[in-house]
Amino acid sequence: MTNLEQNNYPAETNMTPVDKIYINSTILRAYDIRGTYGVSLTTDTATWLGHVFGQFLIQKGYTSIVVGYDGRLSSPALKEYLIQALSHLPLEILDIGVVATPQVYFAIQKLKADAGIMITGSHNPPEDNGFKISLKDRPFFGQDIQNLLSYEMLKNAEVHPESQVECIRTSDDYFDSLLKDLRFGHKKLNFAIDCGNGATGPMMSRIVDTLKNKHHHEIDLLFADIDGHFPNHSPDPSIIDNLSYLCQHVIKNKLDFGLALDGDGDRLVVIKSDGTMIPGDQLSYIFAQSIVSSQACSSKRTTIMADVKTSQIFFDELEQDGVQTVMLPTGHSYFKEAIKKHNADFGGEMSGHFFFNDRYAGYDDGIYALLRFVELATQSYDFEKQLEPFKNVFTSFEIKVPCAEEIKFFVMEKIKEIIEKHGYILNTLDGIRCVMDHGWFLMRPSNTSAYIIGRIEAKDAVSFNKLNTFIQNTIQRAMK
Repeated sequence: MTNLEQNNYPAETNMTPVDKIYINSTILRAYDIRGTYGVSLTTDTATWLGHVFGQFLIQKGYTSIVVGYDGRLSSPALKEYLIQALSHLPLEILDIGVVATPQVYFAIQKLKADAGIMITGSHNPPEDNGFKISLKDRPFFGQDIQNLLSYEMLKNAEVHPESQVECIRTSDDYFDSLLKDLRFGHKKLNFAIDCGNGATGPMMSRIVDTLKNKHHHEIDLLFADIDGHFPNHSPDPSIIDNLSYLCQHVIKNKLDFGLALDGDGDRLVVIKSDGTMIPGDQLSYIFAQSIVSSQACSSKRTTIMADVKTSQIFFDELEQDGVQTVMLPTGHSYFKEAIKKHNADFGGEMSGHFFFNDRYAGYDDGIYALLRFVELATQSYDFEKQLEPFKNVFTSFEIKVPCAEEIKFFVMEKIKEIIEKHGYILNTLDGIRCVMDHGWFLMRPSNTSAYIIGRIEAKDAVSFNKLNTFIQNTIQRAMK
């Protein structure tokens, strides 16, 4: 077994020295910091981040930061080293304990803090961990993260006299904020929720008690105990194999639907009564159309955002209804930035991140998205009828081709060169999206794991198979 405290870095990995702490460059992702604990990410990483991000905050005139962490085995140690490093600066450090990621976003607003760090591996395997960083007025991502390498470590640092570490619990306020503006109908439901042994368990237990006792729904809460081993399945619910128990449970017990959250609670997946998953872009369409309907009498033009992996039908159908649509790169940070820029009402990602900016605060919250879905179901919302435009196309879920972190962006450049030789017109917003008469395809490097991601949508089976063969062959050629 790997010693979780050793700096056991692969020899071929690019390393950046920061005053005797070496930072593995592959963990600095587009919108967070993430790696394998004890290999590419260690308690040294937490120390480095506390020192350099703390200096960034002081330079900006900021004085307070929220720190939360998930239920992974390595999270408590990372939190301790992070807070220890932050305490070398004149900062108020607000430790909100074991929480889901959306609770950090909420706490930043509630406590009027200047920034927040959530320690989480999100949906990654149990051995991974990382840091999601936020500022009070904008996301912290992309070049912001890369720029942290320009800061030096604090030398001979001691705890600053003005530093304060305070343990604060905001769960009660967060709970109230989730439920205050919901508009439940009268239909009684029978469904299941899979917490996957992630950080959402305690909050979902409270919510389920309320839904059962106050609204009289029948709810089976599965795997609600926080367990960093993730003994029942991997914390990524977008992979249907991870939800086999939930799917079987829904079918066996003839439930209305099943709901699943990822390891840190910022993503939602919905399973239909037949045990099949509603793809993330189709779930986004359901949410978007419900918002459009609710604003039908408003003079304001509804603005809806979706990521580059989203079905073309999503954009075409909404635009026919007079909705302004915006296509964005994949990544929660891009959505948080764009939702303010466009004053958008809603944004949705194929991966299950949903951003409600009507009746909510505009950040991705899987728990709140779950409640909005339940809200629609209690109103006897016809989900199948709403999804009819998607029934006449052939579409794939995400196609994941393993590709090492060190080469995946190089491989992506080769893919682009190969496709350009075919004379296709390419959308390079995020990877390569190519729209044709008979369908479209997407290829892009994952920003959170070692994969090239593909997606296909076609008007018929023959076209689908041709596109599938084309992108699989193209990726393999580029990787040679």
